[in-house]
Amino acid sequence: MSDSPFVSKATRSTEGAVAYTRWLAIIDPDEATHKEKEGWRTVLIVYADQVPGWVNPPPHERTLKVLLSPSFQPITQGLGMGVVILPPGRTSSAHSHETEQEVWYVVSGRGRVRIGDETAEIRPGAVVVAPPQAEHQITNDGEKDLKAIWIFTPAGPEVNYLPPEKGEQKQV
Repeated sequence: MSDSPFVSKATRSTEGAVAYTRWLAIIDPDEATHKEKEGWRTVLIVYADQVPGWVNPPPHERTLKVLLSPSFQPITQGLGMGVVILPPGRTSSAHSHETEQEVWYVVSGRGRVRIGDETAEIRPGAVVVAPPQAEHQITNDGEKDLKAIWIFTPAGPEVNYLPPEKGEQKQV
């Protein structure tokens, strides 16, 4: 496999003809618009370990990283995605979203999720869906960090989880 981010993918049509789609795996979203005009289709690649996160202050201390948002990556359109890392004994804020559903995929750690009046245990591999307007909250009652990937559809609320501007006080 080549280290080049430029990839040609061969596909066979129902008539047996071979067509080539030129794909560009792109790390800098600003390059996407330029390359698409040149006939490339864009695949965005984001490495979570290279995305700056920020620690929300107590009482709902947790690390938040926004990985995808149409507010700064137009290619992502209606999808917002990020990572939350919740230390042992901490909870997220209880909140809801007017028109967006929020989905979590638990990567590591254990805890509980409350959606409305219902509470359930969560562990690695769990997928949780909070529908629009349902109050929800995650609690880490385990001994290790609880790490989950979150997704908003449609996008929008993820902009609230971007790092605060220099000197800005922020609590989410």
